[in-house]
Amino acid sequence: MEQDEHIVSFLIQCAPQRVTFLSQQLHQPPTQEVTHSEHVGKIVVVMATTCRETVSNFLNDTPHLAGVYSVNLIYHHCERASELDRNMS
Repeated sequence: MEQDEHIVSFLIQCAPQRVTFLSQQLHQPPTQEVTHSEHVGKIVVVMATTCRETVSNFLNDTPHLAGVYSVNLIYHHCERASELDRNMS
């Protein structure tokens, strides 16, 4: 059975003094990358995974990290891996 690829982005709002620590904790290549952070308490995470449960676990677990105020799913795209490799021309 062919796997689906999930491409997801999240906005995490947190205590400003926790941005650096949380960015380090949330940056987990190759599936999870912190693409932007601001010291006012905002972090953007982009995730690419073949496991839908990874997305759910992130949404369930991240709010429990110290200093996290909220976690919002901003974008979620799901497509067959073979379709993502297809030439668009």
